[in-house]
Amino acid sequence: MAQAVPLSRYESPEGDLPFGTRDEVIRVRGGDAQRLVVRETRHGPVMSDVIPSGSAGTDAVLALSWPALRKDDRTADALYGINHARDWATFRSALRQFHSPQQNFLYADVDGNIAFIAPARVPIRRAGDGQHPVPGWDGAFDWIGFVPFEELPVSVNPRSSVLINANNKIVPDSYPHLIAVDWPAPYRAERIEAALNVAGGSHSVGDSVILQQDIVASGMKRVLPRLLAIEPENQRAREAITMIRSWDLRMHRNAPEPLIVQAWIWALTREILADELGSDYRDFVEGGLYTIERLVSDDSPWCDDATTEAIESCDDQIAAALDRALDLLSDRFGDDMTSWRWGEAHVARFRHPVLSRIPVIGDFLTKRLETDGGSDTINRASPRLGGAPETLFENVHGAGFRAVYDLGDLDRSRFMIATGQSGSPLSRLYGSLSERWRDGLTVSLAPETWAVAEQLLLRPAPQ
Repeated sequence: MAQAVPLSRYESPEGDLPFGTRDEVIRVRGGDAQRLVVRETRHGPVMSDVIPSGSAGTDAVLALSWPALRKDDRTADALYGINHARDWATFRSALRQFHSPQQNFLYADVDGNIAFIAPARVPIRRAGDGQHPVPGWDGAFDWIGFVPFEELPVSVNPRSSVLINANNKIVPDSYPHLIAVDWPAPYRAERIEAALNVAGGSHSVGDSVILQQDIVASGMKRVLPRLLAIEPENQRAREAITMIRSWDLRMHRNAPEPLIVQAWIWALTREILADELGSDYRDFVEGGLYTIERLVSDDSPWCDDATTEAIESCDDQIAAALDRALDLLSDRFGDDMTSWRWGEAHVARFRHPVLSRIPVIGDFLTKRLETDGGSDTINRASPRLGGAPETLFENVHGAGFRAVYDLGDLDRSRFMIATGQSGSPLSRLYGSLSERWRDGLTVSLAPETWAVAEQLLLRPAPQ
């Protein structure tokens, strides 16, 4: 945050400084061009000039510090360099110029070398962790440099001969620099590691294709024992718990148990957090299992409902959440729990990027697929956890493109993309791969397939 002193100046450790200004012109087809005056501080552009009035809750202005805004950012050069690298040394050297945003790179070559590296300009802060706006006028929270490239997370040819990354924490607790405060749950990475350990060093292209489709929610093992330990309050709850006890943890679209458990976790997050946080509890719903694991592993004070005089236990809240979840599902899918199916709620909708905005036609061109998986399965298919009840648990996030590369013989690599290779609804290739993508099938791009492939030739119009 920067303190404006009058509107044309702001405070800094060196005294009052003038705002830098520049004009941005946004041309609008069929309308007048829009002119925007961008103010800048020593930390970066002033964002509060373009966000709703009062959002900052202070007379100060909000400025954004971001390494990507530096004029000497060379990330584009890094991308060019890695695409021309011949070995690990030249690949790593190219990534010295990868400045923003921080990415996890996995490397493998035909000589059997493997590596992991997470390059970026990672700020070193005098104080704070970057999660919240901080005063910028006294320099107490200023960046004092970047983590040296040699000290960024890296692993080359580990003794285990395995490198795994599935958005999990990439540094040990002893790592000396701050990369992030919060990390996604480790469940997917743990499941991958377990599957590779079972393989015992023998892992083919086909095995990798199968692994990408794994829908076991292994993180449930950490949470379900706590949830299932409660005493059910009615016959319906007893039936639900009996079903879950015999569940194999697979988030299969034709099974009722994934739907019941997902609704239970969703309702429990609301029961525990909404009384203290109000509508802000929604910011934590995305944490799902990971949030619940930390909230109910011990008898957390969060379990008490702050709006009542009674003191509720975690058991009370778990039982109440199960009833709320079953009420929700009964209203949507009827009273027969055995007929419920995860896929009925967990639908992936593929909308045409342009034509979907046209009434009637847009709905007709939308591809709908019942899907497997969940937020914490290797085959990631994160459900919608907010919005209207009729769209709750829709599949809104997953891998649109999948590939398995065989570096010993690249022609044996396998690929799949959703939903098809054409964006034209008039083409037979529009949506033609949807079911194959959903079901884990793949295609080859090897030369022997070229004879049966179709080619589209685009010719520039004469000037």
